[in-house]
Amino acid sequence: MIREVWDGGGVLGGLPNRQPLDLPPRPPEFAHDEQVKARWKREAADIHDLNSANLSKRLAISQRLWVAEKFAHEEAIFFPHSVDFRGRVYPIPSAGPNPQGDDICKALLTFAEGHPITDAGAGALAIHIAGLFGVDKVSHDERMAWFWANEHLVLDSANNPLDGTRFWAEADSPFMALAACIEWAGYTREGADFISHLPVSLDGSNSGLQHFSAMLRDPVGAKAVNLVPDDRPQDIYSDVAAKAQALVDQDADERAVAWRGGLVTRKVAKRPCMTFTYSATRFGMTDMIYQTLRELDATGQPHLGTADNYASSLYLSYTLWDAISDTVVAASTAMAWLREAAKVMTAAGQPIWWTTPTGLPVLQTYPRRRKDRMTVFHKNKRLQINLQHSAPGIDGQRQVNGISPNFIHSMDAAHLMAVANACHDAGIYDLSVVHDSFGVHACRVFELRSILRETFADQYSVDRLAMLRDELIAQLPEAYADKLPPLPAMGDFDINEVRRSDYLFH
Repeated sequence: MIREVWDGGGVLGGLPNRQPLDLPPRPPEFAHDEQVKARWKREAADIHDLNSANLSKRLAISQRLWVAEKFAHEEAIFFPHSVDFRGRVYPIPSAGPNPQGDDICKALLTFAEGHPITDAGAGALAIHIAGLFGVDKVSHDERMAWFWANEHLVLDSANNPLDGTRFWAEADSPFMALAACIEWAGYTREGADFISHLPVSLDGSNSGLQHFSAMLRDPVGAKAVNLVPDDRPQDIYSDVAAKAQALVDQDADERAVAWRGGLVTRKVAKRPCMTFTYSATRFGMTDMIYQTLRELDATGQPHLGTADNYASSLYLSYTLWDAISDTVVAASTAMAWLREAAKVMTAAGQPIWWTTPTGLPVLQTYPRRRKDRMTVFHKNKRLQINLQHSAPGIDGQRQVNGISPNFIHSMDAAHLMAVANACHDAGIYDLSVVHDSFGVHACRVFELRSILRETFADQYSVDRLAMLRDELIAQLPEAYADKLPPLPAMGDFDINEVRRSDYLFH
């Protein structure tokens, strides 16, 4: 199906246009109005960037389809995984379809071994389909209600993907949604004995904030990221967007005007929220907001009325930063503590190492870099080449910037390993993982949900941040050990509440 859509010119289901977009025509005022000229150049540059990005996407899609067609008739293919210095796992090879790829990659892959779906598994599949269509901020019962109201469209997508309503193309992950629709059609034909091969996934609600909230026993953060049992899931991205919108609506700054009227949406807030715990900067958030604005427009042009979209994105980055910090105060405190601890380690000339809950030793060391500029002449042209070399000592800024994301990545990697081991012990041998997303056969989803809760609660039944501080003290010379700042205050959240949370991963 993907091949058919692609050969037909793309565009459908999130596929890029196989033809480049035209640059905007120059306005009549271009020659004598500098503001108009600057605006046109910005818009033309955006189209040029989009065409360049689409060229890369077109090449990637062609590669994935070629690999998929080459291995389509194999009984099974295998993905060994590598482990980085933090313990995070990545499939080998990364080229072509792989379990950690995009919508197309995941849609092309199924488990080689199938299991009867069962009626309970079919319910999990229905909830999964609702999530793929963006109906994932409501309770399981509401998702099921949405599914039954749209089942006829699901079946139409499966039976007439191109000649029907093309309901599947409206999903957040169109081709994964189409694969799930086809799986549901199989269940309606064969019933509970239908042999299902499709991975049905459970995803974390902002992994970084979940780990920080559990680590600090923060009741506010815990509720925001679904560590607390509730009858419906919390959505931190919508909460942050609402707070930022309220700040914008009250702000007299002229740059705030462009965002009024409810334009600070969940989609605009999501990327900054996701990267906050991974040492995102305000300038980085600016680029994320600006890119989101481009994606919201089919032509690749960012639009906020007549406002300068980049200046408006820069303004909102500060507002979103404040809204996020206000929502997850404890996480901000923990990140600040980690940065201060890294400064002490750097001042002592020490790299940083710690042990993850799985027993993996993690070494963070960023050596200083020396840049040399070399001038060469080629065909009567003078070229300058910058060469980088390792230099003695430790790069303090990179140590400070890296400690928060690396520590949290090591924690979610440890949780993944614990989940994989627990699944194996429970007889679940087919597992698809993307860091904080876990996929199993539909009939094993409820077992997986229990395993995710239990392993997460077990991991934070001890004070991980205090254990890290003890390890840092052991590495420091005596003169520096007392310079480590005191640990952030612990909250009163009961970590065992996680064991009852239906929406920890959902």
